[in-house]
Amino acid sequence: MAFPQLRYVKRTCELPNAKSATTEPVKSATGLIVDSAVEPNTCGVVLKTMTPEEQKVLNVLVAHQGKYLQKYVSKEAGLSRLKTHRIVARFAQRGIVTVKEIGNTNEIVVSDWIKNSK
Repeated sequence: MAFPQLRYVKRTCELPNAKSATTEPVKSATGLIVDSAVEPNTCGVVLKTMTPEEQKVLNVLVAHQGKYLQKYVSKEAGLSRLKTHRIVARFAQRGIVTVKEIGNTNEIVVSDWIKNSK
């Protein structure tokens, strides 16, 4: 089952630190087409599209400076290894994380565009 990719994010409210609002969508650094008012708070928009389990995984990664081993993520998030693997695979497909194989486990690194958007 392929996870549907986010193609367009529609602005629902004005953000306090947003760029000047326009009605024309723009292409972000990740290739997604977004409204310019949403761009400064990309992480918040991405979090709203995630399930509670995906949010747990991302919160564990953020708590460890964006870099952590997958086996520890699964324990700290309280999820099974299979569920964690599937979430990490979806994150990698969406460009939220990169995965590096290290021995018997994977090292998960949060992408720079997520780290810098907070």
